[in-house]
Amino acid sequence: MKWQLLSLILLFTITETLHAQTANDWVKKASEKVKNKNYVGTIADCDSALKIDPKSSKAYYNLGVAKIGLGHNADAITDLDQAISLDPKYAPAYKERGKAKIGLGRYADAIEDCNQAISLDPTYTAAYNNRGVSQSNLGHYTEAINDFDKAISLDPKLVLAYNNCGSAKNYLHRYADAIVDFDKAIELDPKDTFAYFNRGGAKAGLGNFSDAIVDYNHAIILDPKYEYAYNNRGNVKLSLGRYADAITDYDKAISLDPKFVLAYNNRGNVKLSLGRYSDAIEDCNQAIILDPKSEYAYFNRGRAKLSLGSVEAITDLDQAIALDPKDASAYKNRGLAKNNLLGTYSDAITDYDQAIILDPKDPLSFFNRGLSKNNLGRYADAITDFDQTIFLHPDDALDALAYSNRGYAYYKLGKIKSNYQKAIADYDMSIQLGGSSYKPTFKYRDDALAALNKVEGL
Repeated sequence: MKWQLLSLILLFTITETLHAQTANDWVKKASEKVKNKNYVGTIADCDSALKIDPKSSKAYYNLGVAKIGLGHNADAITDLDQAISLDPKYAPAYKERGKAKIGLGRYADAIEDCNQAISLDPTYTAAYNNRGVSQSNLGHYTEAINDFDKAISLDPKLVLAYNNCGSAKNYLHRYADAIVDFDKAIELDPKDTFAYFNRGGAKAGLGNFSDAIVDYNHAIILDPKYEYAYNNRGNVKLSLGRYADAITDYDKAISLDPKFVLAYNNRGNVKLSLGRYSDAIEDCNQAIILDPKSEYAYFNRGRAKLSLGSVEAITDLDQAIALDPKDASAYKNRGLAKNNLLGTYSDAITDYDQAIILDPKDPLSFFNRGLSKNNLGRYADAITDFDQTIFLHPDDALDALAYSNRGYAYYKLGKIKSNYQKAIADYDMSIQLGGSSYKPTFKYRDDALAALNKVEGL
């Protein structure tokens, strides 16, 4: 009986101890666990708190934060809604709900929550930063920069805000300004992988490719499994003409993430540059399997098929245009396919027209349209396009072709002395620009000279 009595006393004491834990005690434990990213433990403690006090806004808040940490953003919003309904002036709950909405791509809704958090606490640094992230994702980069600047003014040591501000400036091609932000981020945290990665992008934007590689190297040293760093380093090596090295980087990115669509696309693009068209098509096929809406993959596969002389190129370019109706290069290449593979010159001109509307500074679209007009015998119109090609002055190689084909158009117009004179002058200029080994497609100089002599009565 004594042992039974003792057992009852012990049981009573333990029960009293358990009930001594208040809702606030559980919330405090949850707060500590969420700081340490022990999200499962946080949820358990919050559940215990809510059993004692179903109206604990802080318990719902910590539940929401933990679920965001676990990537359960929709469930987090439900908990944070409850926290806000219990305490409508709970600024952190609005901020965290905005963060969950960012995770779901609901950027406009996230901005509203950040606005509410800021209205309750105008010094809420994290709310400004998160609003900036939402603005940036919506393409409102100037507004985003303003928010990041405000966050930095409130907390000059907030590395994340410098990184985000620099990234927004990268999107605006303000690369030099972006580098200043990334420099500051690195000064504050020399082990910030993302700062090196982003600074590499800014340096690449300025054409400082060797310096960009140094930054990507550093990012990879800090995180050897950072697939985006390998991908972007590959892009820079491609810009330097280091094709084999670029492919090696894309290979590594794909080995780290076999579903990395962009890396397949980029590797296919390099193989296109190397004339490995069938290999390029394989990479594009894989990219399309992973992402059937990858416009870039259809575009590159269409280019590869065009280079192989396959009319299937047009189908791929049709799909690329359907996915991105503002891709001037897709229209240009489809026009080239229609001109070269089908001989439908009028349809080709329609595509070149659209390419020029979208990108009026692309000399190749004018040049290609001029070729199609020559094929239709529309020589005066062709001359206008070759004029524009030369005016935009892409490089001596394309200029040489433009002079050559303009000379052909002048020759075919004929009839008057000035046309033959211009034809001869253009032919001579194409030789001058093309070099001694250049053999222009226009080979009628002697005919033009003979026609000129005839017109002059010689």
